[in-house]
Amino acid sequence: MNIPKVVFLLVVLSGALFLSACGGSPTTPPVTTTGSIRITSVPTGARVFLDNVDKGVTTDCTLTGVATGNRSIKLVMAGYTDYVGTAAVTAGQTATVSATLTATPPAGSLSVTPAGGLTSTGPAGGPFAPASMDFALQNTGGTSIAWTASANQTWLTVSPTSGNLAAAATTTVTVSINSVNANALGVGAYNALLTFTNTTNGTGNTTRPASLTITDSSQPVTVTVDYTRVLPMPNPSGLDFPTLAWSFAPNTQGTSAMGKLADDNFTSTFVSLRTETVITMWVIDDKMHNGVTAVVCRTIKINGQTLNVGTTIYGHATFTLGNDGIVR
Repeated sequence: MNIPKVVFLLVVLSGALFLSACGGSPTTPPVTTTGSIRITSVPTGARVFLDNVDKGVTTDCTLTGVATGNRSIKLVMAGYTDYVGTAAVTAGQTATVSATLTATPPAGSLSVTPAGGLTSTGPAGGPFAPASMDFALQNTGGTSIAWTASANQTWLTVSPTSGNLAAAATTTVTVSINSVNANALGVGAYNALLTFTNTTNGTGNTTRPASLTITDSSQPVTVTVDYTRVLPMPNPSGLDFPTLAWSFAPNTQGTSAMGKLADDNFTSTFVSLRTETVITMWVIDDKMHNGVTAVVCRTIKINGQTLNVGTTIYGHATFTLGNDGIVR
């Protein structure tokens, strides 16, 4: 028996099995399917989002193990506009993203000047002064805003009542006394509030006061009549002195005895007549008042100022006493 040959064959066979079990030929290395992204920004410190997923890191940084293809990159930082870009990721390679962040402009803000409000005064029925006041509205921020202006009392008129302001733009709002509604108010003090609103974000909302003081416009009015009686006197039993009859406002009328200043000159005083009131007046002479004979009223003076009313029957005349004391 040839034992060495058997041993040799066993050794050769065992070696072959060993080589087969250990992979005697070289194996193929695994295929790389991911890449990396290097992200930088100015300024640094921006939060990084990959495909809208917060990666929990800030710039500058490198993302690894990123799937190949076009990947969305977003950088977020307070006070700056979001950066959005794309990185083309190649297996085994590092893509780069460099971003310069843009500072966000400050929000629009409403500014109103002056700091004070409208203070007006005048007699009942007007006029009132000052009649209006202008307010300057300005957008002191960096983005456009919408605004409104209003008053909480109807004796005020605001114009315009709304609008838009671009960054740094200005406009004028006029607040006026509404003559129709204010003229109907009685004597007293009235207060109102003007409101200016930034309807975009509320920054700069503010108010301004307004007040209206209405004084008593009544005052004594002295009427002097100089006229000539027409002779003969048909009613010798009548009074020696004429009477001044008057009326003003709806259903308001009366008479006033006239004191004799001279033969053809008489005077009478109305107490507390309101200015800007149209008054109709006429002279009643009981000695002449028979409905037939007329008298000629030559002149009428109101508070010493001559009023030329021409020739009328029984001195009938209409006049208005103004707030300035001038008869119109």
